[in-house]
Amino acid sequence: MRPRLRKILLLAGIVPALLALVFAALVLRMLIVQGSGEDSFDTDDFADAAASFDSAGGLNPFEDWVTAFDRGAARHADGELEEAIDLYETALTTVPTAEECTVRINLALVHETVGDDLVEDEDADEQTVEDAIAAWEAGLKALRDGDCPEDSGRGEQQTEDAAAVEERLEKKIEQQQQQQQQKKKQKKDPKQQQKEKKKQDERERKERELEKQNERGEQKKERYERQKESGGYQPEW
Repeated sequence: MRPRLRKILLLAGIVPALLALVFAALVLRMLIVQGSGEDSFDTDDFADAAASFDSAGGLNPFEDWVTAFDRGAARHADGELEEAIDLYETALTTVPTAEECTVRINLALVHETVGDDLVEDEDADEQTVEDAIAAWEAGLKALRDGDCPEDSGRGEQQTEDAAAVEERLEKKIEQQQQQQQQKKKQKKDPKQQQKEKKKQDERERKERELEKQNERGEQKKERYERQKESGGYQPEW
């Protein structure tokens, strides 16, 4: 009976040890993959960083938001903006309160980049400008939903950073809205354009006549000066 009991106790001790070894191996692999991704990110090899962070998915069961955040940051830096937005939003589902604004500020920044890219062309059409404004407004919402411009989780500096992003987005929205209003004012119906063209043509005609009159006046003045120098007007017989 005792040998059997010792065997059971021995097995009971092996199972936790094996679990501890598996957990340690998992943590070690996570650290290696995480470190590799961070090294690639630091050297601007964002595609490799994204691949490393992707392979780390599920390796950190206690802070799975970190993996989603890192993957989003790598894609953000590499210009894959829509993918970055999705990953940042995934990170928000499990991020602790203290780090929520870390994710939200990056989410606001990627929305800002989307809007900036849309209006990079100064002749962007009205729908494109509206899409840009919508992107900037999404960035504002991301910040304000976490009260980041008022009280971020990492202290005063992060709060100031969030407030600066908020102010910049507000200015961009206001500027584009003003430009759109100006463009709408400049748009006029064909009849009004025709009337203004006639007025412009009439102004130009009068200016040309005035120029001719001035030219004739200068010519008369020159003749008078020449006659004066030569002793006055000479009669023509």
